[in-house]
Amino acid sequence: MDAKQFVIEQMQMVRNMLLEWVKDIPEEQISTRAVDDGVHLAWILSHLAWSEAGTVNKFIRETENPLRHLGKSCGMHSTVVDEGSVYPSKDEALDTLEKVRANTLKFLDSLSEKDLDKLVEKAPPQFKTWGSIFALVPAHEAHHNGQISVIWRRLGHKPKI
Repeated sequence: MDAKQFVIEQMQMVRNMLLEWVKDIPEEQISTRAVDDGVHLAWILSHLAWSEAGTVNKFIRETENPLRHLGKSCGMHSTVVDEGSVYPSKDEALDTLEKVRANTLKFLDSLSEKDLDKLVEKAPPQFKTWGSIFALVPAHEAHHNGQISVIWRRLGHKPKI
């Protein structure tokens, strides 16, 4: 297995885990927070789409985030609010996540293995190559999957895994 295939499989595995938890959380519970002052599912779903689109576009394509309009409500340092109208519905957020992932995978598929070794010039020092930027995508999503699993348990469900 090459690096590109490994990253693709990681993206798919982590996304399947997210979908397994999220599918059974009804719309009226998406503002349940992982901890009292933490994030909720509505924020997480929008944040993941915003972050993936922004990371790939900013650091590799060197273009603006096509979802920059979401930054105020779900950006890295945004304030999480309970007002539902600030965030898209669960279905809208999942649709956006799917579209962003399809774009990421299409772009990744167009690259060669050698492209993953290209240096990133405008990223934090821990992300030196295009490959490390792509590897960040499933790692970041896995982090938020942990929060979703806590939300799942707070809603009274038994562990899925």
